[in-house]
Amino acid sequence: MKHMSIRDFREKLHKHGIAWIPAAVFLVGAVVWAFVMHALYVREVAAMHERAHLDARIYADELQQDFVDSESMLRALNLAIANEPNHKMRNFQTVAAHMLAKNGAPLESIRLAPQGIVTDIYPEDSQERRQKFNLFQDDDTIAAIARESKNSGELTVQGPVDLQRGGQALIMRMPVFVLDNGNEKPVFWGFIIAVIKTPDIFANTVQNLSRTDFAYALEKTEIGGSSYQTVLRSEEKVVAPEQFEFFYGGSTWRMLVSPKGGWRHDPFLEYIGALSFVCLTLLTILIWFLLSLRKRQEGIRRLAVTDHLTGLLNRHGIEGAVRAFTEAKGDVPLVVVQLDIDDFKFINDVYGHAAGDAALQHLAMLMHICFPKDAILGRMGGDEFLIVLFDRNIRKMERMVYDFGAVPKEFNYGNRGYHYTVSMGYAVLAPDSPDGQTPREVWHAADVALYTIKMRGKNGCCRFAPGMAKMRNVQLGFSLRDLAIHLPAAILIYEAEDENILFANDELVKMFDCDDLDDFMAYTKSNFRGIVHPEDYDRVETSIWRQIYLNKLKGCADDAVDYRIVTKKGKIVWVIDRGRLVSSEYFGRIFYVVLIKDNEMEERMDRFS
Repeated sequence: MKHMSIRDFREKLHKHGIAWIPAAVFLVGAVVWAFVMHALYVREVAAMHERAHLDARIYADELQQDFVDSESMLRALNLAIANEPNHKMRNFQTVAAHMLAKNGAPLESIRLAPQGIVTDIYPEDSQERRQKFNLFQDDDTIAAIARESKNSGELTVQGPVDLQRGGQALIMRMPVFVLDNGNEKPVFWGFIIAVIKTPDIFANTVQNLSRTDFAYALEKTEIGGSSYQTVLRSEEKVVAPEQFEFFYGGSTWRMLVSPKGGWRHDPFLEYIGALSFVCLTLLTILIWFLLSLRKRQEGIRRLAVTDHLTGLLNRHGIEGAVRAFTEAKGDVPLVVVQLDIDDFKFINDVYGHAAGDAALQHLAMLMHICFPKDAILGRMGGDEFLIVLFDRNIRKMERMVYDFGAVPKEFNYGNRGYHYTVSMGYAVLAPDSPDGQTPREVWHAADVALYTIKMRGKNGCCRFAPGMAKMRNVQLGFSLRDLAIHLPAAILIYEAEDENILFANDELVKMFDCDDLDDFMAYTKSNFRGIVHPEDYDRVETSIWRQIYLNKLKGCADDAVDYRIVTKKGKIVWVIDRGRLVSSEYFGRIFYVVLIKDNEMEERMDRFS
């Protein structure tokens, strides 16, 4: 899509006029206003629901607390019965009267029911006497509740039920178990029953609820049932209430709470909405124009300083960021880190450039995760990256660098995981640091440190030291090819499992009287078996793996063996084989071997002949 320049924009305005701008801005403003007002309304209603739910939970806790006084009195009677001789409650009327006067709970009556048969009632009068009965032989509901309470040993709350004197009550039954002589386990004694008047027991909770702007209702299920019946409610009806459930006395209780006026928003919000609509309409044109212009400028600037593949800064962006920071805070120490992906060319050549791009993007992502937001992160090109850290604590920055190097690096591409390592060199810019006096000098020192790590075997990190620069200049004069060609030893590298030859230097080719590497690979069939004399192969293989096993117990994987080789010209030569088994990231287990002619063995064989 072609971007419109400011000139094109002005020409379009001149051509078509500006009548459509107020309409477009008004539409945007109306959408924003509607969204904000809806969000405010939803937020206000959500806050009301949250408050109602919280109040439901608070008052549900208070309701449970209302039962505590009555339950504590029953537990006191339980203890008294357990301590009485033969577990017969003497002076029940006196004890119950004392407890009731001291407790102050709104009880209609207290009853004792040994073996489920009601024998004592306080207060005792003519109306209550005829209510003495066997709980287990009463109607099905009471009998079932009594049996369930006896079997479970749990307190039950039944009701609400109508009282003969008028009003309603909840019936709290607590099973009593005592230890008789000769019994190791408690045995069932009977029930202590409290008839609690409603809504008197909830007086404190009702008083607190009446002071709020909420309508409320308390409901419960019958014991073992699922349908709810109302125990307590306000004059106002609850509408779409928030609720909180709890379990007590064998029943499920729920506290329902909703605003008295319904879930309506504050009228003041309407005035705010009208005023904000006017303001949004007036400001939309200016905001839209400024944001559009700013976004265009930022996009152009971002393209100029950003690497398109990784999203990190490019070289130009890094230089600008470092310059801006040092000008603002020149006294703050900084650490410059140079890093690259080890064997990145191998990833590109073997797995493809798309996999290489995935590795670069993965490394950029790890840099964003592992380093602070104010760190300068950039890609110099290829697989070379740069990190600049700012902090007065140099040890802290160095620790971050080493921690990043220790992070496992593995990315997925094409439904396959790829592992890679990085090499890092860094230098410090600080008043007492010998690494350099300017950001550019420190940048160069970090590059020298990176090269040093590469020469030490990669997959590591080190800080610049003054002697590294000279060492690098000397080492740059040599290449791996020079070393492989001119070393006075025959070098062989082959796979440990299949024994396929991976590398042979010129000295080894000459040892076998071959013309070149291709001739050597053809003669040996590219396999270690083609190196060893056929009569010696089994002995050599057994000796090598036996030494590897024994030496591994000592912490190394070296072997030494002598055997014969047959050159292409048919000459038999005795050699000493010094090998080491290593693990390669790309080839698995491989042997690095140096072959040296065994002149002493040849002399002994000549004398024997």
